[in-house]
Amino acid sequence: MNSEPIEATRETLALDLRGLGIKAGDIVMLHAAFRSVRPVEGGPDTLIDAIMDVVTTAGGLVMFASWEHSTYDAFVAGGLSQSERDAWPAFDPQTAPVRPTHGGAVGACLAKRPGAFRSRNPDRSLLAIGSAVPILAHHPLDHGFGPGSPLQTLYEHGAKTLNLGAPLYTATILHYAEYLCEVPSKRHVHYEVPILENGTKVWKRVTQMNRDAFVPDAQGLDPDYLEQVTRAYIATGGHVEGLVGSAQSHLFDMTDLVPFAIRYFESEYG
Repeated sequence: MNSEPIEATRETLALDLRGLGIKAGDIVMLHAAFRSVRPVEGGPDTLIDAIMDVVTTAGGLVMFASWEHSTYDAFVAGGLSQSERDAWPAFDPQTAPVRPTHGGAVGACLAKRPGAFRSRNPDRSLLAIGSAVPILAHHPLDHGFGPGSPLQTLYEHGAKTLNLGAPLYTATILHYAEYLCEVPSKRHVHYEVPILENGTKVWKRVTQMNRDAFVPDAQGLDPDYLEQVTRAYIATGGHVEGLVGSAQSHLFDMTDLVPFAIRYFESEYG
């Protein structure tokens, strides 16, 4: 008996997505582990096509891309030598490679789509197509996930977070909740990023909320604190879950998830 999963098509993926509750006009922020969704006829491009078929031209798709050549870790570890600074590529949103651990195979395909737009914050860069593109037009370098960032606009637009087989800690909108929650002693990091401006590499100093910004001994938490808040939200039943292709998938409404996460963070770490 053949136990291999049935290959998903553009049509069957669209049916699965509608079954989760995605509809025309929705703006969806996607987090996908494509290896969990496959086999898919046509690969990641077919998944993107299916999402856009469902949300239509009235809707849009957003993904967190970051940047494969991020300087964040290098500066946190002590900085860059002059020779390293000279050799480091400048961030150009038109050509910068997507960080594999963030956008993955789907993000790499989305970056190459006609009409795709990428925001100009290197480490916090987002990709969008469809009606979500204008949301990314202004993306400040400082606090790229905080108030005034595209995450705030996505939240205010009532966007949805779609997790297709990706770990539960990957919901990027939770970082916006980190900024809004009233928790003492939030930690920040200052570092530099090289950006292409008029054909010239220019180093810019930026400030972001530190990873694990207010969680004591976060590396020792099992599961990860963002996964903990996501699991706690799932336990309330406020989400929708089901299969998309072969992937166990979760759909969250940002307008409900963010206030829940704020209350959770304040209760646990306030």
